This record gives sequence, structure tokens and C-alpha cells, in this order.
Amino acid sequence: MDDEELPDLEPELAFLRSLLERRRSADWTPDPRAEPRIARQNARGAASDRWLNGWRSLVLVFGGAFALIAGIVLTARLTGPA
Repeated sequence: MDDEELPDLEPELAFLRSLLERRRSADWTPDPRAEPRIARQNARGAASDRWLNGWRSLVLVFGGAFALIAGIVLTARLTGPA
């Protein structure tokens, strides 16, 4: 789902929150463990993104270097000795 399918997400989220609040029992209390879990999950996601971006950069650099060297070698072989 993107902003083309749902241009304004805030009213939808407000509606869903109101549904949840109406269905809660009278003795409901927030779970104190929820916020730290969410923070840890966000930190893991950020670390994973950094790791993948590092590998992606490494592959692009070495792939570009390989393509450049292959182009030089092939050009030298196709043109032959001068």
C-alpha cells in the first residue's frame, strides 16, 4: 500500500485506534515492555539496513571495477597489437 492507494493515512489510523480503544476492557493498562521492544526492533532494523547498504556498496564498487577491467582487457584483445 502506498500514498497512491491511500492518500491520507492519518484518518484511517485514527479510525483504527478508536476501534481498539472501544474494545479494550475497563482494567486495560499499557504494557510497559512494549516501548523497549519497539525500540529494540527499530534498532535491529536500522542495523540490518546499514549492513545491507554496506554490502550493496561493496558489490557495486567491485562490480564496477570488474566491468572496467574487463572492458580494458576486451578492448585490448579486439584491437590487437598496434
